[in-house]
Amino acid sequence: MAENILVTISFSHFCEKARWALDHHGVDYREDDHAPIFHMLGTYPRGGGRTVPVLVTAAGVFSDSTDILKHLDAVATDASKRLFPADESQRLEVEELEELFDKTLGPATRRLLYSRLLGEGAFMKRMLKLNGPAWQRALVGPSFPLIRSAIRRAYRINDQSAQRSRERIEEVFALVEERIADGRRYLVGDSLSAADITFASLAGELVFPAQFGFTLPALDEAPAGVVALVEEMRARPAGRFILDLYARDRAPSTARA
Repeated sequence: MAENILVTISFSHFCEKARWALDHHGVDYREDDHAPIFHMLGTYPRGGGRTVPVLVTAAGVFSDSTDILKHLDAVATDASKRLFPADESQRLEVEELEELFDKTLGPATRRLLYSRLLGEGAFMKRMLKLNGPAWQRALVGPSFPLIRSAIRRAYRINDQSAQRSRERIEEVFALVEERIADGRRYLVGDSLSAADITFASLAGELVFPAQFGFTLPALDEAPAGVVALVEEMRARPAGRFILDLYARDRAPSTARA
């Protein structure tokens, strides 16, 4: 049987979305993680592109997190584990929420966190060195100015874009808080869906859940600006909803070393 390989940057929240889905379905896979920029050494040779995650399977190569979730649902042997409901109206609702989170929350979370981290050279280097094989980790220090500059350019990180990203996060959190005001455990229906996994994964690093698929540093070791942001987000109903989803529904990893 062909090996399933998930190419990642380990701390990427979009990679966490794919990783959570794989673990939820109990799929056996190997994670091939890389440091930023170096990740393209893992994606392009396998038929992916500039971004992660990329899932390589016997059925083909999937280089979008939503495509990965839909593929896993299509091959799932346990119908109760499917993340897209069979009910047409609920499925449409899940797909609309997932797209909103992918297009709005994901980029906003990434930009806001990078805006608070890129100026913290020592901490950022530590984070980067948690990704990839030993030779990539060894190159992070010498190449850090290049990596930092590339990230700033790629995601257009500046004070104005960071503020816009904060506003978009606030809008998405407000939308979620309106939906969960009735005490529901999941965003759509009575079971975990792609909408829940997408929201929790893409905002996970705003609340530092203990069960995140990448071992985040202890919060008291993070820069003050990140600590303040996390504490604020944890106090919100949407932040508590994320922490509850992780505590209740984040399946243990099925990845092989």
